[in-house]
Amino acid sequence: GIGRELNVRYVLEGSVQRAGNRVRVIVQLIDARTDQHLWAETYTEDLTDVFTIQSKLAGAITTALKATLSPEENSLIARRPTENQEAYDLYLRARALGETSGDSARTRESLDRIGALYEQAIAKDPAFTLAYVQLCATHGVQYWFGYLDPTPARKARAKAALDAAVRLAPEAPETHLARGIYAYTCDNDWARALAEYRVAEAGLPNDAQLAYYIGIAQRRLGRRTEALASFARSVELNPRDETVPTQQVGTILALRRYPEARSLTAHYATLFPENPSLLFCLASARLELEGDRAAYLRSLETNPAMGNDPYGLMKAYRLALARGDFAAADQALADPRLIQAPAPLGVINDPVPLLRAYVALLRGQTAAAHAYAEEAMAAFRVMPMVPRQEAWIMIHTAKAQALAGRADEAVRLAREGNALESHRDAFDAVMQYSDVAEVYLILDRRDDALAELRKMMTGPCLLGPEQVRLDPLWSRLKDDPRFEEILKSAKPL
Repeated sequence: GIGRELNVRYVLEGSVQRAGNRVRVIVQLIDARTDQHLWAETYTEDLTDVFTIQSKLAGAITTALKATLSPEENSLIARRPTENQEAYDLYLRARALGETSGDSARTRESLDRIGALYEQAIAKDPAFTLAYVQLCATHGVQYWFGYLDPTPARKARAKAALDAAVRLAPEAPETHLARGIYAYTCDNDWARALAEYRVAEAGLPNDAQLAYYIGIAQRRLGRRTEALASFARSVELNPRDETVPTQQVGTILALRRYPEARSLTAHYATLFPENPSLLFCLASARLELEGDRAAYLRSLETNPAMGNDPYGLMKAYRLALARGDFAAADQALADPRLIQAPAPLGVINDPVPLLRAYVALLRGQTAAAHAYAEEAMAAFRVMPMVPRQEAWIMIHTAKAQALAGRADEAVRLAREGNALESHRDAFDAVMQYSDVAEVYLILDRRDDALAELRKMMTGPCLLGPEQVRLDPLWSRLKDDPRFEEILKSAKPL
């Protein structure tokens, strides 16, 4: 039933009827375990006074459940975020759109649509603090992801929204949330972000969005157990937000907890059956547990493409690679609609020639690999860069150098990039081990590659042992007994 699906004991059911400028709300509180009706009421108020209805409902439910609210919770119930009902409607539409769109919401176009709704709400009420807070978050996420809009102009828009919230309500918990979001997405200061979130938490004790932001900050700081607890708390508070489950199961998968990842992702996939990130995580967990490569390839083929892959070209490329069909992989990359290739984790966009150089190497076309790699290096040299991208661009440039045959420069840059990231971001630094390993694999430095593989299999890693075995570059080491020994030694974290 709905109680089990939402993991709640009590469910509030209701209907809303509008007549002119009046609204009639009929509600009843039900014990989801017994279907017992605990309380029912009808409210009739002016349509412009929806907050009065909300406050009355909260008070009546609290009484019916014999619950005691904290002062912070009472304050939240009594507060009116805006006096303008149209502004509030626009705000709620934007929040709902962001929560229910999943991976498809993480495109520049969809985020701009969400931001436009917040801006319309602000136009209706220029003193609407909560709209500024969410506008800051919307611009912040665009600046954060390399395939979106990591430009100074986008950062400035996030800062302007934050400054407006600070001017209007400097000590509101939501303003501390916005300070934390800006510190995370724009300044990459995970500790300061977490400190601001903790201040916000005192005034927002049951806020699902805040619990999620706490989790991703903890993960950046290497506090994985705490991060998973925060993700679970966020899902518990809002089971309908698609963003949090993808981060939760992705983290569990990186920790090689495959049975947990499979069961949890299978559950989420019933709630969000079109979410490509969740479906990929489910396919990956099943591959690691069952070793069924044919089933894995079928999943890659039938799962929808990511939101940042509108023509399905990156999906076609990755599927062809997994099948070992390098000609088909190059054909997908040669499509003129593919301007840039979003790298895993979304930190940067790779120049398409980098991937074509990689495929040329796999096809034994050394001259073509060198030529494409030179193109990729030229593209990296002029690529606009924000601080979060610096280490990743260094390591991906190192791949291009390796593909061009410049071994010494490639190794130096890969090591320097990973060392830089290890001082900045505990999560991304370990995710880079596989990229550093690729540099060694391209250069046929198997001892160094195996040393990186050992690091990958002893810490968190997006690639599981079966995915490594399936990878066309790693498969070059399958005749080395150390390769299987390392893969078989991988344990859950």
